[in-house]
Amino acid sequence: MPLREFFEYRLPNCKPMQDAWKLGGAPQILPSEPVVWSLVGAALDYRVRYLFAVTSPERFVAAHVAYDTESELHASYANLATSLIGLLARNDPRGAPMATEVEADLARYCYVLAMYESLFRGAADSSLYTLRIGASADEQLALAPSAAVVDLVALTGAAATTLSPLFKKTAILNPSFSGSPDVLGADADLIVDHCLIDIKTTISKSLDRQTLYQLVGYLLLDYGDEYAINALGFYLSRIPALVVWPAKDLIASMSNGVESVKGLRKDLKALLALDIF
Repeated sequence: MPLREFFEYRLPNCKPMQDAWKLGGAPQILPSEPVVWSLVGAALDYRVRYLFAVTSPERFVAAHVAYDTESELHASYANLATSLIGLLARNDPRGAPMATEVEADLARYCYVLAMYESLFRGAADSSLYTLRIGASADEQLALAPSAAVVDLVALTGAAATTLSPLFKKTAILNPSFSGSPDVLGADADLIVDHCLIDIKTTISKSLDRQTLYQLVGYLLLDYGDEYAINALGFYLSRIPALVVWPAKDLIASMSNGVESVKGLRKDLKALLALDIF
């Protein structure tokens, strides 16, 4: 694939970043029972963003598939959104975990939002479709497994502690980029004080190239430097640890001193304009 080859040829040296990932240590927060990793990861993305700010459910990626004109999930999502807005009106999710019962309730909402988002991302099926049209919020929340809820509550507590120095800084949640349409849509987790952060719930002790290239890809898709991103990092939620690199230093290291952010952005934009993917 030309896009993969672009990154591998222009940014071949991933070892320093892979070493930094390993220095974070072994995962400490693990689910008590098997969970669907992708859904827990997406759910945690929602909960961590709520630590920074409250966003209307109408603006979530999860809403895209529900509000498609042909979607049978429209009424169900509207019920979920109304109930979620009510929960957040009574409880402030920002800056710290809430009471355990309330935190567990919000974890269920985040899990169901992740289920909706998985359909938008291309999942072929979902247990959401086993519910009646116009299902109540409670019917949908019952789909969240207990083990996943407990796991999310634990991950939220760790995130609130680890990321607390960032909560008073300017945050942009779920940003998309000027180049996002060139790759059929791309949105990141958050940018805090000009640092682009990707939230990971993996138990892997190693950083694979694809994951690193995805993070760098977000940086390069900001063609006009709209967000003035000056650092990139991963929040490794299960350790927990925040691993951050200055953007210019990261590109210099990965390219063995050959490339710059500006040059890579220009060349990636030209490559994507060829529409060969």
